[in-house]
Amino acid sequence: MLSNGNPPIRQASWRQRWRRDRGAVQAADIKEKKNARTSKVVFGSLILDLLGFKVVLPLSSALLDYYSKHDSSGLYSSLLSCVTYYQHIISVPARFHSVLFWWA
Repeated sequence: MLSNGNPPIRQASWRQRWRRDRGAVQAADIKEKKNARTSKVVFGSLILDLLGFKVVLPLSSALLDYYSKHDSSGLYSSLLSCVTYYQHIISVPARFHSVLFWWA
């Protein structure tokens, strides 16, 4: 006992310190693995998204041509009028009409 009545503070042995440090390292490794897995999922999703646009964009002009000829509901003509109006507001040349149409 110390003079103040408290027992002496026992320092951790090297084994206890090693186990404690090893546990912290293992927790950091788990966190790094989790971050790496998240990064892989995000990267894979972005690649799939880019590939999806690569497939759809070449078909866009063919789809616009088809619906301009075979539209019976009037949806194409109403979207076309909205795109044309927006095109005049922002002063975009007529050759970019199909690009703006996909924003509608």
